[in-house]
Amino acid sequence: MSIETITLIIFLVFVVSVLLIDLLVIGKNAHVISSREAVIWSTVWISLGLSFYFVLLHFGHLFHGINSKEKLLEIVGKYNHFLVFESSDYTQML
Repeated sequence: MSIETITLIIFLVFVVSVLLIDLLVIGKNAHVISSREAVIWSTVWISLGLSFYFVLLHFGHLFHGINSKEKLLEIVGKYNHFLVFESSDYTQML
């Protein structure tokens, strides 16, 4: 299994488990939601989304195995040969 497949499986398990917790545990009691509770849950969900964004932003290249300029150029040549880098120093991009 590749790291991309493992990462996708972990992500899907996480999303399904968060949905199940939300629907089966938290949403079990029907009640009027207060403003305070709405703000707290909105903060939780937005924090989870932003955490996912920052993980992808800082570690996304590792999920695809891009750890050298040669690997980056190989992937660029394979998937998007029209992509042109502005910098001649590829180590700045990694």
